Amino acid sequence: MAKLPSNIRQKIKESQKDEITEYHIYSKLAEIVSDEKNSQILYEIGQDELEHYNFWTNKMDQQVKPILFQWRHLNIYLKSQREKWKLL
Repeated sequence: MAKLPSNIRQKIKESQKDEITEYHIYSKLAEIVSDEKNSQILYEIGQDELEHYNFWTNKMDQQVKPILFQWRHLNIYLKSQREKWKLL
């Protein structure tokens, strides 16, 4: 990819972080949702997010890590709602 302005590279990097974070979120939800159909839908959404992340990673030749705050916050929330949502 041609050299992009730094502000554009930063936006792409932010998008990469969002994509990999959302991949982990949807994948985790797919694991814990008891309804098989909903679990499969969440899994597929997660795979789409991973494809988006991989696309930008290949274009930018740079990997990024997920946004840990969102990830940790989701885990705490899911644990607190486990009974209400009838999660496994």
